[in-house]
Amino acid sequence: MFVQANLFNEKTQSKNEFLFENFRLEYPGVKRGFKTEFEYFKKKNKNWTEVLPILQQNLIRQKRERSNLKYKGRFVPEWKHLKTYLGNQSWEETFKDQEEEQARQWNEKNIQTHKPLQPLPVPEEVADKEELQRTLKNLIRKYR
Repeated sequence: MFVQANLFNEKTQSKNEFLFENFRLEYPGVKRGFKTEFEYFKKKNKNWTEVLPILQQNLIRQKRERSNLKYKGRFVPEWKHLKTYLGNQSWEETFKDQEEEQARQWNEKNIQTHKPLQPLPVPEEVADKEELQRTLKNLIRKYR
């Protein structure tokens, strides 16, 4: 799904501009012009040269995650404006469904190593309060 804005031309644009323009064109939300967005991206992200190569990959991942959530009937918010996406570093976001799945898998793995809890047996009849207390203390000692 790599959109190619135009053929890379060393005379008119740098490799970084080319990468950003391809990302910007693929972004589904509201966006402004190339120069405005690129300058804003560089201003808001000190390490922009390191981030730039992963923008396209993360956008594709987020599109796939959103599509899966929609397919499952889950709520998916509208895409942010590109300026907001870049300013909030939203390429780092993962959607809740994926986080819930990871938590569920962790729980399944770790719960299997523990013994399941057994219900305490309840005495049928207890004559007095003191006998009930003794019986409960014995049961607690037995099941610790």
